[in-house]
Amino acid sequence: MSTATADFAHTRHAETNRQRKANALAAAAANLGLQPYELKVIGSTAVEAEQRRRVRRTAGLDRDPSVETWMLALGYLEARAAGLPGARQCTACGAFVLQVVTEHDQRLLIDPYPHATGTVWPVAAPAGRRSGKSARVLAGHDERPDDQPLYRQHTASCPAAPPRPRSRSRAALCGECGLPLDQVLAERDPTYTTHPKCDPREEVRPP
Repeated sequence: MSTATADFAHTRHAETNRQRKANALAAAAANLGLQPYELKVIGSTAVEAEQRRRVRRTAGLDRDPSVETWMLALGYLEARAAGLPGARQCTACGAFVLQVVTEHDQRLLIDPYPHATGTVWPVAAPAGRRSGKSARVLAGHDERPDDQPLYRQHTASCPAAPPRPRSRSRAALCGECGLPLDQVLAERDPTYTTHPKCDPREEVRPP
């Protein structure tokens, strides 16, 4: 008679249950607009641990899943992003992102899922543009659209993005009129250097 201990953690039932939980966690993370690197399991920070708790609660799980389940969930989350139309990898961190073109023809990388702090609003491409996703970058004073998804610029979450120095004494100024820009947007968007009304590329229509 064998005295070996049964490995209940890797039975067919256990594997099916692990996959079910991992799928639920991946779906919850996508709904919260999170990237896999924000949910790091091994050597995680307090912020990453809190993010995992948010995901677990959103997924409806009352107990913290095993490390193996979390790793499977992060793989599912990455695969979801990789399967989105137009997905590409960030050259700095390797995460899957989407590329949009702003109304001022600036290319911008965004995280693949809508996020509560998002400032990028996908809009219809202007007439004459053949391809590519078009987007409007909202400033802090802009009214947020109701029931419309807003995405984060990838630089806001990319772990490989260089830190941006903040200067409290010198505000970012419009390159055309010289007046202050929206400081929140200026910190988030490196392409925001001119007020929309001051941009010389804007079409001026006669009254």
